[in-house]
Amino acid sequence: MHLHMSHEDIKNLPIQYRRWLIKRLSRHFEQKKAVYDSSSNSNSSSGERIEKFDINKVDKFFSSKFKK
Repeated sequence: MHLHMSHEDIKNLPIQYRRWLIKRLSRHFEQKKAVYDSSSNSNSSSGERIEKFDINKVDKFFSSKFKK
């Protein structure tokens, strides 16, 4: 998101463009954080489902399907 500009290039920009770039980068990273937070929240809910998972039901299922 840095527009392939070096630190020197950014430093040589006029102040108003540097301020715009900083605001734009800030907004960009806030959006990325929001997406990351929302995806991690959805993963945690699936993790809760796994914790509530009953392994005994699976064992009964497979033992009835694959008898020794």
